[in-house]
Amino acid sequence: AEAEAGLSEAIQAKENRSIATYCPILTDKGLISSAAVEKTKIKDIDSFNNSVASNQEQFDLEYIYSILATTGWNRNDDVFDAYETWSARNTAEDKPFNKGHDPNNIIGHITGNAVVDENYELVTESEVDSLPDKFHILTSAVIYKHISSKDEKLSLATKALLQEILEGKWFVSMEALFSNFDYALMSASGEQTIVSRNEDTAFLSKHLRSYGGAGEYEGSRVGRLMRNMTFSGKGLVENPGNPESIIFKQEDNEI
Repeated sequence: AEAEAGLSEAIQAKENRSIATYCPILTDKGLISSAAVEKTKIKDIDSFNNSVASNQEQFDLEYIYSILATTGWNRNDDVFDAYETWSARNTAEDKPFNKGHDPNNIIGHITGNAVVDENYELVTESEVDSLPDKFHILTSAVIYKHISSKDEKLSLATKALLQEILEGKWFVSMEALFSNFDYALMSASGEQTIVSRNEDTAFLSKHLRSYGGAGEYEGSRVGRLMRNMTFSGKGLVENPGNPESIIFKQEDNEI
């Protein structure tokens, strides 16, 4: 059905195996629970049955916390399934932080992550079988300040950028890759159904907004539910898309 609709190349295209969702930067880091903040600071080293804290308080780094992704539907009708999002929760760590989704303009990197609920309280590993309907991936990251850089223009530009972040002028945008997808249908009453993508159901692809469709089928909203997802980084952007993704200001946190 996808081939008949002329969608085969579009679905297989590399650019259609990745997505970006814009999110605001939270302005009050004090809203995050101390347990969630601590979770982002620790990296488990299974082979040594030990853990090591991430670097903190370095004067040439700016530390920020932001919401990377939120379960549910985004504005492009891409659907972040709770199980798929939970499975991908650790994949953002150590990935690049760029400006404007430009891979040649790296401004920092992601240092840690945690799963939090709507009140920014930590969702623990023991709760995997009883996940809340809605949760966020919280990430910690550093931005390189370029203090005393040989490129004076770069130092000044970074200083100005950090000031604009504090003023709430910038947002974060999640970057993710996925290898497959199914369909999510939402009725007019809000009831949701997951439909597996196969030979019999592939006609739904032409209704997806991702591939030029109207996003509707027989009165139901149609979304693309991503499978085998990996968070590949995040970008600093000026245009919001996911109102849940916010950057938290470091100085507002008492922890």
